[in-house]
Amino acid sequence: MGLTKIKDPAFLPFPGFADARLENRSHESFRFHTRSLEVLAKRIVFPLQDSERRNSMKLLCAMRDFPLHATIGEGIGQEAYPEMGEVSDCPLNEVVISFSQLVVDGATLFLAVDTIPKEVLNLRAEVNAKHTAEGLNVTPIVDLLHITLARIMFFSNREKLSDYVEDVKVIREGLWENPIKLEIVGIFRGRADINLKLRSR
Repeated sequence: MGLTKIKDPAFLPFPGFADARLENRSHESFRFHTRSLEVLAKRIVFPLQDSERRNSMKLLCAMRDFPLHATIGEGIGQEAYPEMGEVSDCPLNEVVISFSQLVVDGATLFLAVDTIPKEVLNLRAEVNAKHTAEGLNVTPIVDLLHITLARIMFFSNREKLSDYVEDVKVIREGLWENPIKLEIVGIFRGRADINLKLRSR
């Protein structure tokens, strides 16, 4: 399991990614209603930030360091979108998605759905077809609808990583019992690097 690997002596923080790679990504993602985000912050984001402080870590954290979003699709190419991006109305506005899974991949913590709604799969297919028509290489996202919650960027005490893992387990168990429900209010379309700079709607 991913949580077990965090306690491995060979575990390393998130290595980062090149801005150039993000600049070449055309990106679409869901944005969510403020009411939904307030619940998510109380149940997940604030506890993660508390764990960060107690365990002498540095997290790159959603809602604080970048806008919280769920990726629909991406296309990669030398000529992606112009140097801009915006949040606009989404055809799935007011659709509520239930997130019940906490997934660890290396230094990154994701929130994911157990079953992707059909209307989301249909929209993803439309986005992928658009990227293909534009001559972009579609990023394969199969059987996954996720939100990046946090990335471990730095830790000063390897032993305290075990305490962070226990904190994440508590959050995960709460999700199994009571999934987070997020209401869609918009869609971001633009370059991936711009998406990470825009605030949540």
